[in-house]
Amino acid sequence: MLTEPDLPAWLLAHLQDVQSVTPERAVNLLTCVIGDYGALDMRLMSRVLDNLLNNALRYSRTTVQVSLLLDGSQAALIVEDDGPGIEADARERIFEPFVRLDPSRDRATGGCGLGLAIVHSIALAMGGSVVCDESELGGAKFSFHWPVWHAMPNVTAA
Repeated sequence: MLTEPDLPAWLLAHLQDVQSVTPERAVNLLTCVIGDYGALDMRLMSRVLDNLLNNALRYSRTTVQVSLLLDGSQAALIVEDDGPGIEADARERIFEPFVRLDPSRDRATGGCGLGLAIVHSIALAMGGSVVCDESELGGAKFSFHWPVWHAMPNVTAA
């Protein structure tokens, strides 16, 4: 269901919840542009944020940074960490289903290689994209981009 939420407030509340259950990691909201992020399916946005945060928390040493940006008709959710990062030649492959770069990770240790594939599918369904780069923190930086648009009001024919 599409709604036009207060995305910055939602993000801050979500990050506070995450911080309360992972006090050993600093989960910081680096930048948050206040504005109109348009109509969103918050169930899908929650899945995106959870999957990106879970990856960052799993691999970070001490810090995860999250940014929410708005530039005209484009928006972005960025999650980055200070972990080991992802090699440049694997940055596209990680969005494929069942890909796990860490050989020590399997279903028994948590993870089946679907989280980033789900994020990628959601990005495409929203007309956006997700990319992986190197973070200035030294780890991975995931940027989830989507176009801002507004739901049409309900109109009934006369």
